[in-house]
Amino acid sequence: MGQIADKARLALRSSDEALLGKLMTQSQSNLAQLGVSTKTLDLFCKIAVQHGALGAKLTGSGLGGCMISIVENQIDAQKVATALRQAGATQTWIQSFKNYKFSIGDSNGNLVN
Repeated sequence: MGQIADKARLALRSSDEALLGKLMTQSQSNLAQLGVSTKTLDLFCKIAVQHGALGAKLTGSGLGGCMISIVENQIDAQKVATALRQAGATQTWIQSFKNYKFSIGDSNGNLVN
């Protein structure tokens, strides 16, 4: 998991959202094997990826019912949020990386180098 975190840091630095998504999903698989995920979180992560997320994983210390996913644009974010709510998620939030100084997005919310 430490290697995944190191690679994720590099992916964030280079705005490689595809790699970051892959690493998030790998991390989620490891966290589930460790027993810190739940069936609901696992399902929500799977649903997010099935509906356009590049990757998804639990966030926080686990067992708390919160997950995060990364998508390429606002349209995909809306699709994922809708699918999660239809599956029983009580709340969803959409946050663009454009609001942070370490990344610049294009007019569609896509990360650019």
